Amino acid sequence: MGYIVTIRDKAGVGPHFEREEIGSVELNILQARVDGLIEAMFTIPSPSGVRNHSITGYVNEEGLLIGLPVWGAVDDEHGVRPFAGDMVVCGLNERTGDSRLLTSDEVDWLEARWHTYGVLDLNTGSDD
Repeated sequence: MGYIVTIRDKAGVGPHFEREEIGSVELNILQARVDGLIEAMFTIPSPSGVRNHSITGYVNEEGLLIGLPVWGAVDDEHGVRPFAGDMVVCGLNERTGDSRLLTSDEVDWLEARWHTYGVLDLNTGSDD
């Protein structure tokens, strides 16, 4: 067992994390959390230090086009990029390309990087 995280805007007050313990990560689960086809918004190395383990955030591929509310942004090496609608985050095994569940420590690390105004700061490094 492990976790996926759905991040939603709660009435304009900032990100709300929904940590969900499940048995496996399936495409249909990820698509259901963002209400549509998924698009990777970011992939970063896991703070766990485990080789080939990353963390990936997915959003609705057509979220901006279909008018989902823009409430958050990712700040990384590509700059500040807004996203619309909900985001679902899971792990990635880079060696196999398979999605994987997050550990509790990875979820805690991720939550600590969200600012209350909806920006995920990925420029702070993975060793804090």
